[in-house]
Parts: sequence; structure tokens; C-alpha cells
Amino acid sequence: MMKFTTWKMISKTMREIREDERLGPSTGSIVQEAAARGIPWIRLNRHSLVMLGYGKIRSVFKLR
Repeated sequence: MMKFTTWKMISKTMREIREDERLGPSTGSIVQEAAARGIPWIRLNRHSLVMLGYGKIRSVFKLR
């Protein structure tokens, strides 16, 4: 019984971490396409603020 409870707690914690770190569906789709096209990207904060490209040809956006 103890092993199952521990595993359940670990699983819940991992799920919470994934949800906190995952990009939203729209932002994730844009970032996935940018990566497929070789466009560099970086996440600027925990709230799906993303920068595509560098220098003067960059774009910063946030979607929900």
C-alpha cells in the first residue's frame, strides 16, 4: 500500500511540474513550427512569453 501511495504522489508532482513548464497550445504550435524551420527561439518567462529569432529580425509574443 505504501509503494502505491508514494508512486501516486510522485506522479501527481510530475504532472504539476509538466503543466507549470509546458507552453500553451497556441504558443507551443508556433514554437514547434519555428523550430522545424530552423528559427531560434527562447522562452522569456514562465507565462508563455517567447522570442523568435535574434537581433533586429526578432519577434516577441505571448499567447494564451
